Amino acid sequence: MKPKIYIFSIFKWKSDLLHREHMLALAFSRLGYEVCFIERCHKLSFRPTFRQEGKIEVLTVFALPYFKGLSLAVFKLNDWLLRRQILEHIPDNKAALLMLSSPLWTNVAQSVKPKKGKIIYDMSDNHLAFATNKRWFENLKSYESTLLNIADETFISSPNLSGKILKNKRYKVFGNGVDLEKFSEAKPILKDKYEGQIVGFVGGVYERVNLDIIEACALELPEVHFVVVGPTDRQAALKKMESLKNFHYLGSKPWQEIQNYFASFDIGIIPFVSEVEYPWLKTVDSVKIYQYAYFGYPIVTTQFGQIESMNEIVKVAKDKSEFVKFIKDATLQKEDSMIRRKRKELAKEHDWTKIANEMSVEIEKLSQDV
Repeated sequence: MKPKIYIFSIFKWKSDLLHREHMLALAFSRLGYEVCFIERCHKLSFRPTFRQEGKIEVLTVFALPYFKGLSLAVFKLNDWLLRRQILEHIPDNKAALLMLSSPLWTNVAQSVKPKKGKIIYDMSDNHLAFATNKRWFENLKSYESTLLNIADETFISSPNLSGKILKNKRYKVFGNGVDLEKFSEAKPILKDKYEGQIVGFVGGVYERVNLDIIEACALELPEVHFVVVGPTDRQAALKKMESLKNFHYLGSKPWQEIQNYFASFDIGIIPFVSEVEYPWLKTVDSVKIYQYAYFGYPIVTTQFGQIESMNEIVKVAKDKSEFVKFIKDATLQKEDSMIRRKRKELAKEHDWTKIANEMSVEIEKLSQDV
């Protein structure tokens, strides 16, 4: 009998960002697993709420904000609050797989795990790289060290995360992907809105995104539209860029509809800052590569670890001027159909349902170890 999968998420189900947890929840449900997606909220309530999102159960539990990790007391209080809210919803007499996307869930999962339960740490990021102060780093490091020790297995999204795995502990690499089922239904909704070619970026518009590169491209190519979709904390910079008639910031869109924006592009871009400025990029496995690749169109990026082996299908710019050149070339030159086909093949190899199916083999092995 398949275990019920509980996904302890960083993000809310209705997040502004499409993340690995959402896709795995959908993919596992398609494979016949019962899936419960556990999300935190900061709206004061000591009663968890349940709702159904298609085949997925969503359990919403209250937690305090972590206030950038400055107080260990908040970590401990959240452990207590979350445990009290979740414990009764995970039966102790049934097989269960607890999949944690963040070290912050470590103590909670350990205390609510049933007798027939297993814990998997699904490490899709170097979480410590996001800690912006010493206390946050040390608190998070302590939680992650415990999780890496107690997890029955760790899944990592990039081989570059393997250095975190403890000696003699089980782990397996499962990269990110694209939802072939959803993307097959995509509609190019921006084609009626903008005449001409569209260069696009979808994702969080935070400090890791080099807006100067996008602005330089828009200035150099006034007849080409540059579209950015996603949540941001850089409203002022984007507002200034909107003085360019061919630059369009569309804000956040529901992740359930995001495929329609990818389908609207003629060129996909990933203009990240350097790995020196943002070390997190050394271990990232960006889903955007696979989402752009699904449609076969040209992809232009800056340099980061993931795309080192993708030079045949991705144009990798070493600086701003080369990025502008690659975009200009892509708008003017007709591309070899074989390159487009190879991109589409890459996307098919990284189908989320295929990835979940491969994960299920490991889950089955763990279930037999009970």
